[in-house]
Amino acid sequence: MTVGERLRFLRKYKLGYKNCDDFGAKIGLSGSNIRNIETGRINLTDRVISDICNVFFVNEAWLRNGNLDDDDNVIFIKMTKDEELAMYTQMLLDDTDDIVADIIKEIIIMYEKLDSDARQVLKDTAINLLDKVKNKEFT
Repeated sequence: MTVGERLRFLRKYKLGYKNCDDFGAKIGLSGSNIRNIETGRINLTDRVISDICNVFFVNEAWLRNGNLDDDDNVIFIKMTKDEELAMYTQMLLDDTDDIVADIIKEIIIMYEKLDSDARQVLKDTAINLLDKVKNKEFT
């Protein structure tokens, strides 16, 4: 398995970037550069490897030498909950082409505009729903 094939696997199947342009933008590369790396036309530089690992918490040893059979525990560096939340939040903010991401963004904006009484109603409702899910009352 080449480093380019691992990059494509990471981009498409592990990080969910369907196109090279969006992925490349995250690390300051054009989509055509990403495509050329994935196909082996150009080499993956140490700087780009470093950027990928820092932005997406990828294990550098896996990116350089791993194989596609490796699981997420090998591919990704263990993150704290705050690091994981920050990464997913940034991915959500950067996503401009997904209706679900747009809905989540709108929910966040609407929630922040609510007064404390309305927020409490939502919190109570959420707790109620979670309790039902835990007790398998919710389908």
